[in-house]
Amino acid sequence: SAPSDTPSRAALSVPGVARIAPVLGAPPPPAPGDVRHVQIQIAVSAGRRPPDVALAVREAVTAAEQGPVTVSVLVTAVAAPPESAAPDRG
Repeated sequence: SAPSDTPSRAALSVPGVARIAPVLGAPPPPAPGDVRHVQIQIAVSAGRRPPDVALAVREAVTAAEQGPVTVSVLVTAVAAPPESAAPDRG
């Protein structure tokens, strides 16, 4: 089923996001003042540059959220290519 929260939906709309990853560690501390902070953890599809995907996710989540917000993206995995696309090592 599709995630119901706005940051996850925004992240999954970005080409190269394989999935939302399970949360690793504790959440970040609250941002000072009226600024909210969103941290999202993703797995990147094989063949995509993780820095490019992370930047696009940050931009998508920032645009989807209302009000002042900071966004950090943690790439926790890069999905392996399908077996048919893997190089022959034999």
